[in-house]
Amino acid sequence: MDTNATYGEQFLAEVRALVGSNPFDYASTKRVKAMGQAEIIGLLRTNAGATYADIQRLKTAEDPKELARHLVDAQRRSAQTQAAISMTMFLFGTLQ
Repeated sequence: MDTNATYGEQFLAEVRALVGSNPFDYASTKRVKAMGQAEIIGLLRTNAGATYADIQRLKTAEDPKELARHLVDAQRRSAQTQAAISMTMFLFGTLQ
């Protein structure tokens, strides 16, 4: 990673490494690259369901990789929850 990379660029590079691609569109990518730690924490609050406790812990994170892992983990938990809900609804529908 470029030692002159912004906090947002480092965050984005880690997200890409974790998911294997860039999950953001072009405009969002540009915005994320320009973000600092506080803005990325705000992004996590609004888009990854970060709790107050998460936010307080993440505020002390010097490494943008930790914030990237939080985002990816939150997205994975959300996908697993949605899959479980879908399966429950399917089973409920077939058992009636």
